[in-house]
Amino acid sequence: MLEISHLEKKYGTKTVLADVSVSFGEGVYGILGENGAGKTTMLRCIAGIIRNYQGTIRLPKDCHIGYLPQRFGMMEELTVWEALKYAALLKKIKASDDRMEQLLRLLNLEEQKDKRVAKLSGGMLRRLGIAQAFLDEESLVLLDEPTAGLDPVERIRFKEFLQEMGRKRTVLLSTHLLNDVEAVCQKVMILQGGRNIFEGTVEELKARAPEDEASVEEGFLWAIGAR
Repeated sequence: MLEISHLEKKYGTKTVLADVSVSFGEGVYGILGENGAGKTTMLRCIAGIIRNYQGTIRLPKDCHIGYLPQRFGMMEELTVWEALKYAALLKKIKASDDRMEQLLRLLNLEEQKDKRVAKLSGGMLRRLGIAQAFLDEESLVLLDEPTAGLDPVERIRFKEFLQEMGRKRTVLLSTHLLNDVEAVCQKVMILQGGRNIFEGTVEELKARAPEDEASVEEGFLWAIGAR
């Protein structure tokens, strides 16, 4: 269980996160909000990249964190296979060859395993970033706009990947693509102005909109007061 209590973060006089309290168990959770709502900052606090915040973040016992930032980079001279090995070394985890093969297969990178990172397309690099976030089978995984740069076919493949890989771990998915949320998330939370204004199931979010307009998109717009 990941537990966040009264999380606050300021940059100077600007409040980015304000008294956010939420808990996450196993499953895939959508983190929604407009640009600047605090989604990335919250993930960076959980990942330990930002440390000077107020409040508490309690991580699951003995958990490793897999993190995909909005901008993912890797040493360009490495091959895809070497990059995963290097990521495991940096994280101080043991990733078996079988595990790495599984990730590459599920993310359609098998044929690229010997290709250097410098030669990857933007979509391939993004999929490599997703793979390194899931190297540890017991990890808490934080994904910041994971489908950015993926073509429609790879977005569908990613949803299938997440449905399989998100079953026995906690995955936080920050995205502005609401269709992705409906396909893979058990629950969602919405940040607005740094505050948690909604927490519930996808169906509960859809119910925020009038019955004849019920959808994730409309529920989101009603929740943030844009309708």
